[in-house]
Amino acid sequence: MKAWYCLRTGPCAEYRVARNLERVGVEVFFPRVLTARPRRGYADSPLFPGYLFVRLDLGGVEGSPLRVPGARGLVRFGGGPAPVPEEVVEALRRRVEEVNGGGGLWRRYAPGEEVLVRMGPGEVVARVLTAPSSPRQRVALLVHFLGRWVHATAPWEALRPLTGRASAPTPLGRPPRRTRGRGRWVRGFGPRALEASPG
Repeated sequence: MKAWYCLRTGPCAEYRVARNLERVGVEVFFPRVLTARPRRGYADSPLFPGYLFVRLDLGGVEGSPLRVPGARGLVRFGGGPAPVPEEVVEALRRRVEEVNGGGGLWRRYAPGEEVLVRMGPGEVVARVLTAPSSPRQRVALLVHFLGRWVHATAPWEALRPLTGRASAPTPLGRPPRRTRGRGRWVRGFGPRALEASPG
């Protein structure tokens, strides 16, 4: 009787193994999702890198087609291949369709969320204005630049979440000049500015 099993593959061999198994008549479920950074040469990426599902009758003659280049063998528990319930595979199939129908699996930023944006050699803190509907769209932002907030856009891949950053972001642009050189203060800076300030 046929049942679903989880098959291990070599690194980056999932696509090749799935093709070779289908050529010899094995039913394969290879969960793949659209991502912002797909597997090189493909439009998507494996949901479970190094694994795919095969439907076999291990008591019959159908086990031999698993000997294809890149296949590492069935996942085993308790000494034998572990069958995967049909309802689990069907639920996973539906979930993959939902994810891909919604634009794929990628980090979405919500309007109002603070993020770090890579600009030049450093990063700046910004606030998301409009959330993109795909990683190929540019993100509308408010960026703190030279003492004021300005509108900007950046590619999705230039953003990362603000939480858990290793170090403080570097400022964008240079601070305003305080002197003209040789000790001559720019208006608004220096001893006179301090004397003129209230309180």
